[in-house]
Amino acid sequence: MARDSEIERQVARETQWRERLGVPAFAGGILYLLSGIITNSVASSAPTVGVLQGLAPALSASPSPLSARAQLKSNISATTPPR
Repeated sequence: MARDSEIERQVARETQWRERLGVPAFAGGILYLLSGIITNSVASSAPTVGVLQGLAPALSASPSPLSARAQLKSNISATTPPR
């Protein structure tokens, strides 16, 4: 069984660490709360798209805008003379 002096030293050490770690823990909590508020405010301004609206271009087999842009880019690079 631990002696009273060992217990007192352990309690003193834990108290010292608790004082040191209280400020970073509190700051971490505030930053976590702020990140949730910022994420919520950014996400609330995003457009809402339903599942069917998002899948409609894929289901209608229309070409994606990225493939058209890539094709245009390759056409421009093919007609541009080399430097």
